[in-house]
Amino acid sequence: MKIHTILALALICAASLSAQTFEISAFGGYDRISKSGLGSLNADTIKKDDSNLRPGPAFGARFTFNSKGYYGHELTIQQTNAKFRTNLKLADGSFREETGKAKTYLASYNFLIYMMPNREKWRPYVTGGVTGAQFAAPRIPTWPGGGSRRYGANYGGGLKLFPHQNFFVRLDFRHYMTGKPYDLSYPDPTSSSKGIDTGGLLHTLEGSFGVGVTF
Repeated sequence: MKIHTILALALICAASLSAQTFEISAFGGYDRISKSGLGSLNADTIKKDDSNLRPGPAFGARFTFNSKGYYGHELTIQQTNAKFRTNLKLADGSFREETGKAKTYLASYNFLIYMMPNREKWRPYVTGGVTGAQFAAPRIPTWPGGGSRRYGANYGGGLKLFPHQNFFVRLDFRHYMTGKPYDLSYPDPTSSSKGIDTGGLLHTLEGSFGVGVTF
């Protein structure tokens, strides 16, 4: 009797696991970073728009666990190769623009809600989650410090297409929101007009294309 019970439980577990899927995918995309100012490297003529990040390509990998129904959990790691731009005030009072590479490393957890059940040929979905970002120090000669770590959230949607049960392609759109990096100087809001931005969020829009396997 015990052997029959064990076999029955094993069959139930096997059937449950077979309805669930794991996915691994690699992707490439492009990040459009907001032009909102990051602050200034100048000590006496501080403007919030003296520095900002410019768009760049992104690539990474996603690891997904899908339930047998309409839900999924996903971990993403990625790198964005953006550029940092800043206006520096020279000794003669003129300004010089400097630009350099500024890599950003992101790690995110997302919860997925699919519009079609598991094992379908196409699966549109919406998603939301949390994000941690490590901003590397910009590669400019006058950079005074190191990098920055910030946290935030993201949301978006996408579509997965399955030409084969063990292979798929995906299109994704994400909107990332994190704190602004580098702790640069901002104008003093008490000594100027209202509406001065003293920090806030950095917004990044990302579109990507990926390929993956499922098992």
